[in-house]
Amino acid sequence: MLYNNRKKRHEQEKEWLRTNFENELLRSQIEVQEQTMQNFASNLHDSIGQLLSLLVITLSTIKPDQPGR
Repeated sequence: MLYNNRKKRHEQEKEWLRTNFENELLRSQIEVQEQTMQNFASNLHDSIGQLLSLLVITLSTIKPDQPGR
C-alpha cells in the first residue's frame, strides 16, 4: 500500500514536471518569436525611413523648370 502511494505520487510529480517544462518551453518560444518580430519591425521601420529621406533629398534636387528631367 505504501509503495503504491509513493508510486502514484511519483507519477503525479513526473506529470507535473513534464507539464511545467512544456509550458516553459512554449513561453520561451513565444518570447523568441516576439523578439524576432520586434527586430524585424524595427529594421523595416528604419529602412523605410532611410528610403523616404533619400526620396525627399532626390526630389528636392529636381528643378521644376527643367522639363527633360
